[in-house]
Amino acid sequence: MPKRKIKYLVIIIVLGVILAVGVYLVNTYQALVQKKEETQSHWNIIESQYQERVAILDKLVILTSPTKEKSDKVERATVIWATTRDADNTAGMILATQKIDREIEARLDFVAGTPTLKSAEKYLELEKQLAETKKSIISEQENYNDAVTEYNRRLKVFPAEVIAGLFRLSSYPYYEGLSD
Repeated sequence: MPKRKIKYLVIIIVLGVILAVGVYLVNTYQALVQKKEETQSHWNIIESQYQERVAILDKLVILTSPTKEKSDKVERATVIWATTRDADNTAGMILATQKIDREIEARLDFVAGTPTLKSAEKYLELEKQLAETKKSIISEQENYNDAVTEYNRRLKVFPAEVIAGLFRLSSYPYYEGLSD
């Protein structure tokens, strides 16, 4: 074979390898972004359920608080949720969900010691709504943590680790919120 043909063949092979590596890297990046979006989608469902729980907590506070305390306590739950939503990070949101759950538990403990409230129709309806949102959150929590496991695992494997670093993709925290 003449030198010229060998030179063109080498150039074609090198370009082919570069193209193949480029396609592989693009596909790896797209797979990471897809997993990240899937993880975020599961978190959005949990967040939506917590927005509902905050609204229920507001109603529970109104039902169980003396009049002068009502506005302060309702505002407190809403502020806890609103300030962490502005943080735009999942770890901060997880902390907010835990604070909301503690507030709900404190209210439920109070009601448990007050037989007239415990049997009130409004309270029973709120308790039912809390149970429904808790069930939804627990179910979605498993889906979210499964997605986090898969996403975080992919971030740690070469070349995804390099691509994640280049595009500043970081791992997600696990959610250990409500339990049965």
